[in-house]
Amino acid sequence: MPRHGFITGSAFNTCMTKAFGATVKKYCCKIACERLGVRHLRDQFDISGVKAIDWGNENEALAVAAYEADQFVEIHSKQLFQQVPGMFVGGTCDGLVGTDGMVEIKCPNSDNHLLNISHNEQVEKYKYQIQAYLWIYGRDWTDFISFDPRFPDDLQLHVHRIERDESIIDQIKARAVEMEDFISNMIEKARPGFVFEPIETTQTKGK
Repeated sequence: MPRHGFITGSAFNTCMTKAFGATVKKYCCKIACERLGVRHLRDQFDISGVKAIDWGNENEALAVAAYEADQFVEIHSKQLFQQVPGMFVGGTCDGLVGTDGMVEIKCPNSDNHLLNISHNEQVEKYKYQIQAYLWIYGRDWTDFISFDPRFPDDLQLHVHRIERDESIIDQIKARAVEMEDFISNMIEKARPGFVFEPIETTQTKGK
């Protein structure tokens, strides 16, 4: 799915810092490099091969099946890239549910899964990503799914619903504008007059 040169929903996990500091600038540099066609970027930023990432990828389909059976619903449009109208912000969520919902799927280490069961521990960690995707897709709620097949059957799936929060989304929108300004300024200095032309994407209804 097209995402080269876009600020993605998952970026807001790390980019919603109080100050526009080194972490945010590093991410913005990556996006600017993508737009300028810098080669071999994937080699520089690739996280495949990280054990926890590989575990999540391997078990996501099981998590989907467990959730669908438990909630009597179907997750759809899993690979649909979505763009905010008029902005180079978008991404591909873990899946949509019905007309108003979506899912965020995590297959964490067993200690984190137990903390999710008992305290919804990772909901706070991913709250900006969750709200960013609710904004991008124009949805009302997200089911945060924590799944670990190593647990006994009755404890493998934990689901926590998060409602859309406009106050957080407003913060994300403001940071997205700051990031785009920073990216555009860098590109203009590097290659004056350059215009980024992304591959056509699906756009939200602007909710």
